Amino acid sequence: MRFKLALCDGRGLALEAKTVDATHGRSAFMIRMAQASEAIEVEYTTLRSLRVVAGHDAASRSSPGYHLDNWYGKHAAGNRQHFSTWEQTGASHQWQLDADAGTISPLRAPHLVLGWKRHACLVKRGDADQLLFTHLARGEPTDYIDGAAVPMRITQMYGGRTGAEKPRAGSAVPRLIEYPPVRELRGMSRQQLADLTFTKIEWKARGGLDGLQFFRGDGQAEILKRTLYRACIW
Repeated sequence: MRFKLALCDGRGLALEAKTVDATHGRSAFMIRMAQASEAIEVEYTTLRSLRVVAGHDAASRSSPGYHLDNWYGKHAAGNRQHFSTWEQTGASHQWQLDADAGTISPLRAPHLVLGWKRHACLVKRGDADQLLFTHLARGEPTDYIDGAAVPMRITQMYGGRTGAEKPRAGSAVPRLIEYPPVRELRGMSRQQLADLTFTKIEWKARGGLDGLQFFRGDGQAEILKRTLYRACIW
C-alpha cells in the first residue's frame, strides 16, 4: 500500500538532493520540509517499513532501496530520522500507522510519533510538533512485485518475509523460503501463472529439515538445499 507523506496543514515531507554517509557502506537521504505537492510517496511493506517509491531519485535506486530509519532504533523523543539503505530489520525500520489520528509511530511504541523540530524526529503523541498526515494507508501492509508481466502483490506472512531473496543481516539463516522465486514470477504470463501446479513435493530430513524438492506440472523440478525451518509455496 502506497501513500504520499503529505500533511494536514498543506506541507509535506521530501528528501534532500544529496546522500549522506550512513556508515558501514550504507547511504541515506536527510528529510526536508516542503509543500504537500513535493511530498515523497512511500510504500508500507510487509516488513512494516516505509520505502520511497516516487517523488525523488531515491525511488529509482537499486535494492534494497531507501526506508525510513529511526536512528539506532531508539524509542525516545528527540531521536532523529532519515531514509537509509540499512536492512529492514529491527526497531529502526518498523512502523505502525494510525490512519484515524494521522500519525506514524515506531512499531509497539504508539506513545511516540513522527514530529518536526528543525528536523524530522520522534516526539511524544500530542506534542505541538507532531506531524499529522493525510490519507494514511489502512489495513495490513503489502509488497508489490515491480516489473511483473501480471500485477502481483505479496501479502504479510507470520514472522515477516525474509526468504531466499531477502536474507537477514549478519550470519542469520533465512527462516522462510519462497518458491517460485520473485525473479521467475516477474516474467510469467497470466496463463503461465494459472497453469502453475505442483504434482509432488519431497523432503529430506536428518535431525532437521535439510531440503525440499518441488515437482511442477510443467515438468520442471527444483531442489532447495539449505537449512530450512519452514517453506512457503506461493
